[in-house]
Amino acid sequence: MPAVKVAAQSVLLQMAAAKEWGDSHYDQLDPLTVAMSPADATAGLLSGGGTFNSAFTIPPFQEMQLSDPAVHTILNSRELLGPSTASYAWTSKRFHDANPKTYLAVINALKEASAFITSHPRETIAYYLEDTRVKVDSDVIARVLSDPANAYSVTPLASAKWADFMVRSGRSKVAAASWKDLFWPEIHDLPGS
Repeated sequence: MPAVKVAAQSVLLQMAAAKEWGDSHYDQLDPLTVAMSPADATAGLLSGGGTFNSAFTIPPFQEMQLSDPAVHTILNSRELLGPSTASYAWTSKRFHDANPKTYLAVINALKEASAFITSHPRETIAYYLEDTRVKVDSDVIARVLSDPANAYSVTPLASAKWADFMVRSGRSKVAAASWKDLFWPEIHDLPGS
């Protein structure tokens, strides 16, 4: 996991544990997890010489791992949540209310970046490789970008499922009535969930 207990992958594993053994056992697998970057987890898993035999990771690392015939999928977020947003950007009410132009500029930049990724995959790959310096074949990233299961949008999907789990596991005290309770009004016109 990129981070124990708090990374998205860690929370997804907790959701799977709650589904399998009940909400009160959501953290049953936490003692088996360790923090490791996706790149290091991929190198260790593919070398076969690591002290672990599984990794819960992100594109393009999961694609790199699955290219080895000895590696197979046990759990993925789509099976658990359906279509979902992989990451969210957050800010406080204080910042949002004090900086409406800056907040809107960030929203518009995210929309522009999402549109660029979709319409300019080759340039996106070049920027990604330059920025991250990850050692990965560009064809792997091209497969990630062209996979219909991966969408690039500011529309929050399955956010209510995450929020519901956080309440059920006692990590949040306030239940959201709707996905819109989790986001500022500037994106309420989107078809979120």
